[in-house]
Amino acid sequence: MNPGLHEFPVPIDSTVESVLFSISVQCLQTADVVRPSGATAIGDDVTEVPNFRAQHMVVIRRPEPGIWTMRVAGRGISGVVVQARSGIGISQPEFLPASQTTFTAIPKAGTENILRIRMSGRVSDLRASLVSGQFTLLAELPLESAEIESTYVSRFTPGSEAFRLLVTGKDAAGVAFQRMSAPLVAPTR
Repeated sequence: MNPGLHEFPVPIDSTVESVLFSISVQCLQTADVVRPSGATAIGDDVTEVPNFRAQHMVVIRRPEPGIWTMRVAGRGISGVVVQARSGIGISQPEFLPASQTTFTAIPKAGTENILRIRMSGRVSDLRASLVSGQFTLLAELPLESAEIESTYVSRFTPGSEAFRLLVTGKDAAGVAFQRMSAPLVAPTR
């Protein structure tokens, strides 16, 4: 992380039961979690884990929907992670490279692959994309419903760059949500 204040927006939807914000910076100066209202996250619904010098962890129970912000200042090796418990989830993506008959956890670079995911919860208006480890958009993926309920497929040809799968849509109440698969997937040659 370069010196200076950095802000990371975090969209929280109405289905989130709890969320963990974890900020780790080698030379941590400031770490705050800010509610959609602009107020710092403090109160009865907040649990802070203050036992670490270079890491700040905050758990929020029943967070209000909206864009939360992680404000971080420091320098050196860093990591920012947000994990939520929700009725809406995404399975690990599975890939079926052309000329193969079994889905695997790793796609084949330079070859058309079928991507398969399963979504839990009541969702609509799904959109998928591939993003880099730095959350840069790599490709939009058109999703189609598969034969199995709550399962979706897409076709794409990955390059050699590692990626994560990002899925957005609306929950049963019509509120926007965003989910991302955790592992950074590196296609094989």
